[in-house]
Amino acid sequence: ARCCERSEKLNNFSSYSIINERYTNSNINANERIGKIKLIDIVFDKNVADLMKLARDKQEIDKIIYFDFKLDMGDIRLPIDSEYRKELLRDIYFVMRDSNGRQDVEAALEEVNRLKTLLNTEDDIRIWYSDIASETCGLYYLCDLLNEYKNEIYLIKLPEMIARDKCIVSYKNWSEVEPKDFKQFENEARKISDKEKWFYSIKWNELKQDNSQLRAIINGKVIGVPEDFYDFQIFKYLNDEPIEQGLLIGTIIGQSQLGVEDWWYARRIEEGIDSGKIKIVADNEMAYKRLLSI
Repeated sequence: ARCCERSEKLNNFSSYSIINERYTNSNINANERIGKIKLIDIVFDKNVADLMKLARDKQEIDKIIYFDFKLDMGDIRLPIDSEYRKELLRDIYFVMRDSNGRQDVEAALEEVNRLKTLLNTEDDIRIWYSDIASETCGLYYLCDLLNEYKNEIYLIKLPEMIARDKCIVSYKNWSEVEPKDFKQFENEARKISDKEKWFYSIKWNELKQDNSQLRAIINGKVIGVPEDFYDFQIFKYLNDEPIEQGLLIGTIIGQSQLGVEDWWYARRIEEGIDSGKIKIVADNEMAYKRLLSI
């Protein structure tokens, strides 16, 4: 998270005055209901689930689910438990978590089973998402899945920034939120109607019909894009001066804040090497340590 100091007083500036103003009244009613019921919390990153659990009691921890299937990438016509999706996730987890990926994939699938079991209790659902393609695609998928269930759905969208005292705090993703701070976002839970759930379900099926290998958010909408859509970010920071691949990818992610996984950039760099657009100046058995240039 980034914190930017402001010299002027913020006494009259509410931390949430810029967030979902059109839902103020419905949020109040929603929060009154939420305070009286049990909830299933769904996030789209295992790390976020782990952070959230640190500030919850045992009963609440058991109802925190992570749904981490990277649905902004690859073929989405196939089921999430297909061998294709499993292999894709293994490759991603190998890069992101330095593991063979198999156990991570099985754990992610077990989370889906846990979710389906919890849904049968008809507890309300609270989905935590942000304005990045993988999480928005996950939201659309879940709304399509939840058409079969009667559970009420509440959404909490990560705000672009909030104000605290004299500090403006901006977040790139939910993993930057400290465990103790998740509570303050609960007031922003917004109940969605069956029509809105159906609308997101339709969006998911439109994406499935398009089935591009990559999806991105453009002008607030998720659309299928070419696989080289983000390549400009690579060549923005890669020139004839050799740079370590890990540093290159880290710079891209830190500067662009597009929510694109480092795995995707690593894959596109390999494509650039194969096509001759990128040179390996000094190779290394660990790809992230090799030196690259154009």
